[in-house]
Amino acid sequence: METSLLEHDTFIIDGESGDNETEDGQRVVEVYELMGAGCFVGSFMYKQMSLYFALPFFAFLLGKAVRYSDTWAIATSRVAAIGGAVITVVVLCVLPVASDMESVTALVKRIFPVGRGLYEDKVANIWCSISPAVKLMQLYSKNTLARLCMVSTLALAAPKCIHLVKNPTAKNFLVTLLNCSLAFFLVSYHVHEKSILLPVMPASALLLHYPLVSVLVNTYGFIRLGSVSAGGGCDSVDDKIHIICLPFPPTHSIYPLIKREGSGLYLLAVAVIYLLAVQPLVWSHVDRLGEWSQRATHLLYLSAFGCVVLIGCDLAIPPPARLPDLWTLLITTYSCAHFVVIYLLTLLPDIPSPVCDGVPATGKKRI
Repeated sequence: METSLLEHDTFIIDGESGDNETEDGQRVVEVYELMGAGCFVGSFMYKQMSLYFALPFFAFLLGKAVRYSDTWAIATSRVAAIGGAVITVVVLCVLPVASDMESVTALVKRIFPVGRGLYEDKVANIWCSISPAVKLMQLYSKNTLARLCMVSTLALAAPKCIHLVKNPTAKNFLVTLLNCSLAFFLVSYHVHEKSILLPVMPASALLLHYPLVSVLVNTYGFIRLGSVSAGGGCDSVDDKIHIICLPFPPTHSIYPLIKREGSGLYLLAVAVIYLLAVQPLVWSHVDRLGEWSQRATHLLYLSAFGCVVLIGCDLAIPPPARLPDLWTLLITTYSCAHFVVIYLLTLLPDIPSPVCDGVPATGKKRI
């Protein structure tokens, strides 16, 4: 939690740190089913970006209710109670404006902004990256694009959500949050640059669970899966720990937004604070990095070099007059390629933990 709240992009973007931190706090509680369901609904009623986490929450709570109940009757009652909590919170949020249908309609449009564009400004997602070759917004209507985005998002999110229903552990929940929020960012409708903050939060939580990550990962902002020997707590010391970290690709992807708002110096300052905060986690485990992780360092250097070159070009070389957004689009497309790789890595069938995952999230035994 502390790593998530320290995440530097959250404080900088758009001057909305108050909104973002309120949203963070509402998402913190997910252990207790009814409270977690209610807090999550309150979160997306407060700020619709939280819908990026809707499918993982649904899959996690459904999986816990079905797999860790003694009888089907108990499972059904738990699902009904969660549904009741969701409906109650929605009613309480809508009740103040329920007498005015225009306000209710505006609320629905705010949560589901179908009437707006496919994306806002230059975003590091798939639709924006392919826009120079395929002008989707000129070829199709907004309703058609909204349906395309819905199908694409569900298709990308489904594999990990199904896995979470079958294996509703806390670790799988965090990985699915990262996977689905990336799916939403990459192909959902009306994505904003700052929407990348959503995948950052579960990634930060995974950093706390898997702190065996080198300084290069924190510095250069690429995600990698490495392996080291796990000691203690598990059945075998040969179990492998896979590492996920996503602190800095968002910083690169939102660079154009930060540049427009003149907040580059502030971002640099809080990025340094973030690095200093996670240094103890990094250095305490860096000597246990596996051979694969050490070889992957070359890829990290290459990735970081690309980031530096693109930002340097944007700062030093004016774009051609007929291509005013050249550097911005190259930066976002480069970041998008990283996010696609991260998404694919989260599809791995299992990411072992330093401790065994045999105990379900509820602490109850399976039927």
